[in-house]
Amino acid sequence: MSKSVIEVLKEAREKIRQGWCQGGPARDHRDATISTGDPNACKWCLFGALMAVTDDWDGPRAAIKEFTGCSLAEWNDAPGRTKAEVLALLDKAIERAEAEA
Repeated sequence: MSKSVIEVLKEAREKIRQGWCQGGPARDHRDATISTGDPNACKWCLFGALMAVTDDWDGPRAAIKEFTGCSLAEWNDAPGRTKAEVLALLDKAIERAEAEA
């Protein structure tokens, strides 16, 4: 059974809470870029967090992109972007998804 959009967004939010990065989908403790599913991953970008928790990210990506106006990678990697902003974006997407459920 596949995860709901809400479940994926919440799990992705938890990944970002644990650690966030820019410029790659995931990073290890040495800040090296690695695969999102690598057990050594400790930081994820916005899209990398989605990739880490599901293979079916179209719905969750669309729920987030509604608020970004651009690709998730472009939004995540914007100069000056903060982890707090990424978490707030996920909170908005979760709130909207829950309201529509």
